[in-house]
Amino acid sequence: MSSQFIAWFRLRFRHPDWLPTFRLVVLGLTGGFAVWGLWQGWGVLTWLALLLWTAWVLLPLSLALLVSGLVVLGLSWGLGWWQGLGGEVLLSRQGQELLLAGLAVVGASSLLRRFLQVVEWRLAAQAVLTTLAELGSEAAPDTALHQALTMLRDFARADGAIALRQLDEVTAEALVCLPATVLPCQLTTPALFAEALARNQCLYYRDYASMPNASRLLLAQGTQSLAVLPLASDGLRGAILLLWHRRTGVSSTLRGFIESLLSELRSLLRLYDTGLQLGQTQTRFSAILETMPQGVVFVDESGEPGWLNQAAAMLLNLSPGAVEPPVLAGAMATLRRQADNDQELAAQAEQFFAQPQGEIRNWDWIFSQPQARVLRIAITPTQLRGVPGRLWMLDDITEQYFGRQALLEHTQKLSQANQELEKLNQLKDDFLSTVSHELRAPMTNMKVAIQMLKLAPTPERQERYLEILQAECKREVELINDLLDLQRLEIGNHAALVLELINLQEWLPELLGGFQSRLQEGQQVLRLDLPAELPQLLANRAGLERVLTELLNNACKYTPVAGEIQLSVQVASVLAEDSEEPVSMMLFKVRNAAEIPIAELPFIFDKFYRAAANDTRGKGGTGLGLALVQKLLEELQGRIWVESGSGWTTFTVELPTWWKPE
Repeated sequence: MSSQFIAWFRLRFRHPDWLPTFRLVVLGLTGGFAVWGLWQGWGVLTWLALLLWTAWVLLPLSLALLVSGLVVLGLSWGLGWWQGLGGEVLLSRQGQELLLAGLAVVGASSLLRRFLQVVEWRLAAQAVLTTLAELGSEAAPDTALHQALTMLRDFARADGAIALRQLDEVTAEALVCLPATVLPCQLTTPALFAEALARNQCLYYRDYASMPNASRLLLAQGTQSLAVLPLASDGLRGAILLLWHRRTGVSSTLRGFIESLLSELRSLLRLYDTGLQLGQTQTRFSAILETMPQGVVFVDESGEPGWLNQAAAMLLNLSPGAVEPPVLAGAMATLRRQADNDQELAAQAEQFFAQPQGEIRNWDWIFSQPQARVLRIAITPTQLRGVPGRLWMLDDITEQYFGRQALLEHTQKLSQANQELEKLNQLKDDFLSTVSHELRAPMTNMKVAIQMLKLAPTPERQERYLEILQAECKREVELINDLLDLQRLEIGNHAALVLELINLQEWLPELLGGFQSRLQEGQQVLRLDLPAELPQLLANRAGLERVLTELLNNACKYTPVAGEIQLSVQVASVLAEDSEEPVSMMLFKVRNAAEIPIAELPFIFDKFYRAAANDTRGKGGTGLGLALVQKLLEELQGRIWVESGSGWTTFTVELPTWWKPE
């Protein structure tokens, strides 16, 4: 309690009404006159005059009147002014002279005090303006406005002060309240200062309650007198309210003091409003940076700590916020070294950072450990007060990157599939063309043979036409059977295979006997390499016969005149796919003196494919033979492959010597 009283006393004692600048001067003069009076032996009245002069110069009016009353009372008692009966008061001539002298002293003292008081208020205004200017440049905006409002309240000896800012037509915000309870709510109405803004002058209300537009809110807080200081500049509208809980008249000196501060108060309010807007903007940007999924890192060459947001901190294993540059650079280097394309990134970094002000975009860092991740880096150069820096953006594009990769792979596969489909369509068209030709050719030949048979003049000619008709019918039937067999093999709709032991030494010569006339026709040589000690083969005789017949027919078809055809059989041990032990396999090799172009080898077993360019004898075909062979061998648990080069072509058929039930 004592400390609060001391603070109150010091504040009041420094108030301009107490003439803090001239107080010592006046007291010094009083002391000098007192010494002179002692030297001269002044009388009582002279000392009382000196006391009145000092009181009316130094003290406020109320205290000066109190001192004057005490002096007058003392004089009246000492000089015997009270006379008469029944309370009648009479003044003697000497008393009248003393009264006139006292009034002269009081008048002169009042004029001197008035002059000194004006000077004191001007000095106080200059001091406050200097303080406000220092606060505006050094202190935070809210601190500066709070201290300015405190000084203004103290100098005006007000009970409360409020700094207001208008938000819109119906709402105003209390920026600073002294004391904090002077307004029950931070939001109020701009009607409190609308008239002062409209008139652009300070308004003073000694009896505020008698005003017709008095605010009930302020009256409820005990406001009896009010001063409204309008603060408006460049679209900003606000005011300062000074409130007294007692009826108080604002002197002309106080008004001059207040109005001399308006310009600086407007600047403080503008500074405070700018600070609020910057704070709101900073808060919004901070919220955006902290919640955005991309990592953000800022570092410059000033040596000051860099900064990174939450997303970047998680990527770099650091704490968000300010980070020392060496720590930040080390974390970035560690992250880069973990990338799968580290060597490529190091080379690109040398190229990128050779240009200090160059921008970097779409710099992808690819990681496979500890999990698959792709970071896309973007770097933007900055300049802040002449200090260069860089703003890094780390964007996790893992889903987009691998999605794009998958899309590219899928597109490539679709392109390949489309090409294969186009090739199959072309093969199908070729097949349909071939089949239609092959089917039409025998029918045409049969039709001609029938017509010629009707016109044949001799039995020999009739016999010849009958042979042609029979051969063409056989050819038509074989073509249709090939188509049906291939269809059945593809859909698996065929009878169960009948297995039997085949003695190859007896069976193969019989099979080759059927090719003698064709070999003689082409002047070709067929050599059979058949070891004497071959095991019997457990297989389907009809299927194997069809396979070898197709291969030998193709060999006869594509081997030139006087060329050689070879058929060899051997037993070999190979490793099975599902076992580490070797398995005995029977290999049939059909070689002929002809060569298939390397470009055609991958397609030789495709359906509808015909190597018409190698058909040196013009025998033609449907392109189904080798496709049928491959399907048949799959049913026989075997396989076939082809090799061609150095003027020779070899088809190898591999079959197990013993059947393996599926």
